[in-house]
Amino acid sequence: MQAYQHCNVKNKYLIFLGDGELREKMEVYVKDFQLKNVLLTGFINQSEVSKYYAIADLFVMCSSYGETWG
Repeated sequence: MQAYQHCNVKNKYLIFLGDGELREKMEVYVKDFQLKNVLLTGFINQSEVSKYYAIADLFVMCSSYGETWG
């Protein structure tokens, strides 16, 4: 989110798909920094995910060491 916050591009949007343990912290960050055009979708059924991919200019898969998916 910090990269998005500092990105100087007009009409930018940030969409996070899914729900996880950092959701609450992300909501607080968006509120504290008054970020505009940020959507935290929560759970998205796998059959619907491709619709979000189709509208994206950039896709980032956040994973950490040892994950089996991602």
